[in-house]
Amino acid sequence: MAIFWFGRVTPTETYADVRVGYNSSELYVYVAVFDQRIWYDTTPTPAELTQWDAVTLYLSLSDSFGPSTYGFVAQLNFWGPRDEYQRAYRGSGSGWTEANINFTSQSAWRGNAPNDDTDTDRGWAMNLRIPFASLGLSGPPASGTQWLIAVTVHDRDSEQGPPRPDTHWPPSFSPTNPQTWGQLSFGMPTYTPPPATPGGTVTIRHGLNSVVVPDAGVGGTTPNLCPGDEDYIWNQWGQDNFGEQPDFNIQNQSDIADWPCFAKYYITFPLDAIPPGKVILSATLTIYQFGNSGDPGEAGPSWIQVLTTNSDWNEQTISWNNAPLASENIGGAWVPTIPPDEWPGWPGVPRNFDVSLAVARAYSTGQPVRLILYEADSQYHSGKYFVSSNTGDWNAQGRPTLTVVWGNPGSSSSGNSEWTQHAHDAQRTSYTDQVVPTPWRWKWAWNGPNSSGGISPGKFGLPRNSQPVTGGGRVYIAAGANGVYALNNADGSVVWSRNLGSPVNSTPAYDPDTNALFVVATNGMLYKLNAATGATLGQFSSGSSSDLPLPPAVISDRVFFSMGTRVYAINKQTMSQIWSYNAGAAVHTPPAYSPSRNRVIAVTEDLYVHAIDNATGTQVWRVKPTVRTGGDPGDNNSTLAEVKNGWPVIAEAHGYVLIKLRLDWQALWNPNPWPADNTAMRSYLQQNPEYQALFVLDLDDGSVPFIANVGHGGFGDGGYLPMGPQPVVKRFANGQEVAYVVMRGSPCAQSPCDGRWDSHLGELVLDDTTVPGYLGGYVRFMQNTFFPTDEQAYISMSGDYIFGGHWEAGIAHRIIDRSPSRGTGTNPIVTENLPHIVTSQDVDVCGTGFSTTHYCAQGLYNTRSWPGGFYIYWQQGPVYDQYWSEYATWVVSNNTVYFVSTDGAVVALESAAPNQTGAIFRVERTTGNVYADGQFYAGGADLAEHIRVSEPVEPGDVVELDPEQPGYYRKSRRSYSLLAAGVISSAPGVIIGARDIQTLWSPTLALAGVVPVKVTAENGPIRPGDLLTTSSLAGHAMRCADPRDCEGALIGKALGSLESGTGVVLMLVVR
Repeated sequence: MAIFWFGRVTPTETYADVRVGYNSSELYVYVAVFDQRIWYDTTPTPAELTQWDAVTLYLSLSDSFGPSTYGFVAQLNFWGPRDEYQRAYRGSGSGWTEANINFTSQSAWRGNAPNDDTDTDRGWAMNLRIPFASLGLSGPPASGTQWLIAVTVHDRDSEQGPPRPDTHWPPSFSPTNPQTWGQLSFGMPTYTPPPATPGGTVTIRHGLNSVVVPDAGVGGTTPNLCPGDEDYIWNQWGQDNFGEQPDFNIQNQSDIADWPCFAKYYITFPLDAIPPGKVILSATLTIYQFGNSGDPGEAGPSWIQVLTTNSDWNEQTISWNNAPLASENIGGAWVPTIPPDEWPGWPGVPRNFDVSLAVARAYSTGQPVRLILYEADSQYHSGKYFVSSNTGDWNAQGRPTLTVVWGNPGSSSSGNSEWTQHAHDAQRTSYTDQVVPTPWRWKWAWNGPNSSGGISPGKFGLPRNSQPVTGGGRVYIAAGANGVYALNNADGSVVWSRNLGSPVNSTPAYDPDTNALFVVATNGMLYKLNAATGATLGQFSSGSSSDLPLPPAVISDRVFFSMGTRVYAINKQTMSQIWSYNAGAAVHTPPAYSPSRNRVIAVTEDLYVHAIDNATGTQVWRVKPTVRTGGDPGDNNSTLAEVKNGWPVIAEAHGYVLIKLRLDWQALWNPNPWPADNTAMRSYLQQNPEYQALFVLDLDDGSVPFIANVGHGGFGDGGYLPMGPQPVVKRFANGQEVAYVVMRGSPCAQSPCDGRWDSHLGELVLDDTTVPGYLGGYVRFMQNTFFPTDEQAYISMSGDYIFGGHWEAGIAHRIIDRSPSRGTGTNPIVTENLPHIVTSQDVDVCGTGFSTTHYCAQGLYNTRSWPGGFYIYWQQGPVYDQYWSEYATWVVSNNTVYFVSTDGAVVALESAAPNQTGAIFRVERTTGNVYADGQFYAGGADLAEHIRVSEPVEPGDVVELDPEQPGYYRKSRRSYSLLAAGVISSAPGVIIGARDIQTLWSPTLALAGVVPVKVTAENGPIRPGDLLTTSSLAGHAMRCADPRDCEGALIGKALGSLESGTGVVLMLVVR
């Protein structure tokens, strides 16, 4: 609801309070008029409606006078029907024309009585309700739509007349020129700061640093509460000044008789302390409440609104009658009462208001920010009492305070060139604009392989969620019981390491302002280390402890961290406490920070999400979005969930926070598989809310704007699913913002299609406009290297590169087509492969043995085939089983790509060719023919062509012709099959044939050369030189002992050995 006012309180003038609101069907306007003499026409005519006490409301749906311009006149009456007391008009070329437009009006009065001069009155009110259908609309205008509005109050103070002069809002109003009217904007105003990097925080309060902050209450403020003397209220009340008072009242209510209780508050903050040329990220007004009107139980909460004014005023002379009019409604907040038994003592109870928009506008013009606080209550006893700037020094902290967070113009936090803290930034977006272009070259590895690809001596595992962060030319790594390490980014050598006497299980945060590294240890200590030497510069003790990964967040002048039941804000210079927030339960996530709201978000063990005001450390809201309760969900407990090992993710442009839950193992099969379309996904989650795994909450009030169509998954097995991947938030150059997730949906990437095979990379839409046809919370399918639901990869992003950390491999793709037509299961967002990383290359796919480049373009193979790229170890098997961390991730920073494997190895890649070939060739423009001046050396070892398949296949599978679908191939199904066609290639050197772009992945059939093949020893051990044919095991080859048995079914010749069971060997394709 918007409010504004105009006029003066005197015996011969009128004053009006106006409230404007709307719902799904109509516009509502309420005008309350202070008027000592009330008169109406007992025999009204349309021409004389405005000659008595009446209101005219003007609306224009455009900025020009015409058919979309409307006037609604409503005169006061005593009781009885309203038909003769109201008329509607419409603009035309010749002026105003009476029109048959449906609307309703309702009048009311308070005082002696209308049309009776034996005693004075208090005033009258008019309610106007205008259906949107009467204006030719099917419903309310979209948020952000602007109309024009004006109001005229007509006044008559005697039966004989004449009418007194009309009073208008705006004062410059002209009835046939809508451009002189005020603006009516639908929806709440919002503020999204321009891209900026964190800068600093400024606190502005009267007397602090000698700053002067004038303020004043006007009307029925605290020293003038509800006076009843009629002579005083009409002749002096509107003239009195209360600018020097130590406190003030804010009050308004629907009963016009009580207008002497009404009170507004004015305050002006200078903004000189904010450095010039900066970006306002957020601004918060804090006022301290000490009481409220009425006896206990009589008063209720009030929606106190914040408005701006463009006019200056004088604290010594301001009064109700001369106070400047409001310029704009910019927001508000609910302010509850303070029960007597809940009074916390001075400085009072802080009440916070987001004034970012007002401060940003004032700062941009070099002006102070001039604010007004008022309310539009209906109830009696609505007054709320607050401390003013003029209170004594004994309560200086209780004076109104403006906290402004500013930044440096440029890239947003997600665009920082370095990944300096967990998930890149304090918003935990896991996104960076920095891209390291391919090709990539092995730069170095730490805590991983030795010079021959074996396991290096002294290797150890890393704690879960440990990410490398960079700064000052170094890479910093939390190493659990081994403390914290700083590596030289040039070669991976150890610059320093510190054992702090307690494990470091949380990613540290590097601060370029102080060249310090902030480290949280499990003993509850926050350490400030010299980033260059590791020396301790300071520390803060929380007095609690936790083994969870709870990385700190750094912004402007402070560090946030969670420990025990509290969230802390610590001065990064002095390491002293700024504030401490008691969550009332164990905090199980690190904090995330929203610059636009100046709020800190954390989640507790009991699944409550907490929004904390960064200015004061007080609670803004506390919400539990899930139907589950806190606890280990285990195999099949659908009433419990956990948030530990996850973190809040801020979608700053939308004003949302994303919270991921860990669910039970049986969530894998609910539903089984996930549906193919978003409507069905949402319907299932609405009916089964216990399987909602990702929640989107509004940062303003904690409400849930929509259900996110995202299911649960993670590195799990045998009745256990851990916390899965956290979302990534990306903001595009055009201002659009989406989240990237691991989603679930049909069609599956493997067969049979069930809950284990329905995971994909996906794009989560956060509103109804970014992608046509997609609502907020809907997901869009993407192409990606397959992983099962119980092996979901942890994701991060760099520009258009999207990365996944799988338990044995690192997945990497580039998004090349996310146009609106894409995003379904059959027409997904298109990606292309970037070099992948596998933990151990256990099959010599390249046929070269170990290479110091750690690179094999033909393909990678640990326990399964992967696209070509880099391997960490050479034929070391399941290294991760020895050093399991349950987490793998990619980070891009400082022109380097880092991969952390589940065994704790850290690999660094840089932009350069992995192998230099110096190949020269030419292309004939007219024909497209290619000519090589020498031999052609391909990266792969086989020639292949694209084929169509009738079921999912993967590299190494033996395939045959599908007799049921001509032109298609399927996995081989029986021994010595005469339908045998060959083997699916892993990374061919030359590919022929057109790619079928309608499939998620277009497989290639090896026609010649060397290729890995899946084999079984069911027909005896396989030796190099053995002929291979199809077996009874689907997709596998076996030894052909007698060439006559495999005539017509021969697929190749073995180049490796298999003694028993199943495995993979290299095969020479033979026809």
